[in-house]
Amino acid sequence: MPILRNVEIFKTGTWNDHSYSQTDLDHIVARFGQHPVPLKMNHGVNFADFGQVTALHRDGDTLLADLDVPQDVLREFRLGVYTGLSCELDEDNNLHAVGLVTGPGNRPAVKGLAPISVKHLEETFT
Repeated sequence: MPILRNVEIFKTGTWNDHSYSQTDLDHIVARFGQHPVPLKMNHGVNFADFGQVTALHRDGDTLLADLDVPQDVLREFRLGVYTGLSCELDEDNNLHAVGLVTGPGNRPAVKGLAPISVKHLEETFT
C-alpha cells in the first residue's frame, strides 16, 4: 500500500473545549504504537480497510503522521473526496483513530492543518 508521509493530523490549541500543548503532542507520540491506529470514515464506527497510521512525530506545534492507505483511498484523495483529517483521542490523549472527513458539512475541529493536495500526492508517489 502507498504511504502518505508527514501528513498534518493535529496541532496545539484549544479544540472541542480541551487545550493541547507541545507536551501533550509529545505524550501522544510517546504512546503511539501500543495498538494499531486505523483510518476510518468520518468519526463513525466503520473500520473498513481505509488504512492505518504507521508513524507519528511532532514538528513544532504540529503532529505529523505517515498514513498507509489502499490504492482506492489514494485515488479518492486525488479526487478530493476527503475534505480533511480528524484525530480521535481517548481520555488519556492516546491516538485512537484518524477520521477521513468527507462532505461539505463535515470539517475537522482542528483548524489550520495543511490539506493533502493532488500536488502533494504526486510528489509523494512518483
